[in-house]
Amino acid sequence: MKIVKIILISFLGLFFLLLGISFLLPSKTHVERSMVIAAHPHQIFPLINQFDKWVKWSPWHKKDTTAQYTYNDIAAGVGASYSWKSAHPEVGNGEMKIIETSADTFLKTQMNMEGMGISYSTFKLSETDAGTMVTWSMDADGEGMPIYFVPVAKYFNLFMDRILGAEFEEGLTLLQEIIAQLPHYHIGPYEAEIREFGGMKFVGIREKIAGDLLSQKISNQFASLENLFKQANKMPVGVPFTINHFARNNVFDVTTAMGMPEPMQVSEPIFIKELPASKWMVVKYTGGYSGLSALYQQGFEMLAAENLKPSGAPLEFYLTNPSMEPDSNKWVTELVFPFIE
Repeated sequence: MKIVKIILISFLGLFFLLLGISFLLPSKTHVERSMVIAAHPHQIFPLINQFDKWVKWSPWHKKDTTAQYTYNDIAAGVGASYSWKSAHPEVGNGEMKIIETSADTFLKTQMNMEGMGISYSTFKLSETDAGTMVTWSMDADGEGMPIYFVPVAKYFNLFMDRILGAEFEEGLTLLQEIIAQLPHYHIGPYEAEIREFGGMKFVGIREKIAGDLLSQKISNQFASLENLFKQANKMPVGVPFTINHFARNNVFDVTTAMGMPEPMQVSEPIFIKELPASKWMVVKYTGGYSGLSALYQQGFEMLAAENLKPSGAPLEFYLTNPSMEPDSNKWVTELVFPFIE
């Protein structure tokens, strides 16, 4: 009986010792892994921004293929969420939702694991010469965790970087493998990519312009649109762009446009319209604007070769402001071909 008492006292002593030590351990944990994936951010972001695509690359989806998933009505972006139920101890039950995004560059999620509390994950995408640097991180501080589990969780935190970090590395590797399997397209010497475009309202000015006046006219029209936003104390959405309806006998039918964040008051010749949701074939071109003309025919030929039908006039998105960069060799323009399959 004395031995049993000694054992019990020893266990109690060890318990209180470990409990006391837990108060000295950090309550916050941070895990982070990065990988350069040979793709554009536009190709990677949809796989992260849509939860129904996570099944293709999330390491936890691979652990239990019988888990039950329920998605809400928001397909992508802020507000999208899903919940899961699994008997697998490493998957369990929980819910995740997207709480912050910035297209093609940043995404933040909140995850509530049953009995484990709340954690936050972020994905940061930055373009490099070799592709896109994808950084996946997780932060937790015991929020929402049952009080009795907090001391145990602090000990788990000591090993979290090694355990969860390996899962992050696996997920990023799976992302890389999925991207590598995507079809590759080329328009002339440039690599092209397919994007899902969700639609956008814009303000614009449409005019038929003689070729020798094209540059000056478009510059003046952009100045008029910029003045409209300035007077309304608003900022345009995205970068300036043109819709190039047709060209014939050195006359160009062009709409000069800027994305509109919310309803605005306009008067002629400025109008408000909407770019419909569509699939886009996009090529990023670097150089002076005169070099773009050769890519139009090559772009339509490529669509025909892939059995893709144009669904609207091609567009040019001007990623470089010539007034800020005098060297035309550094100007970056995205040439867009809307299409249907």
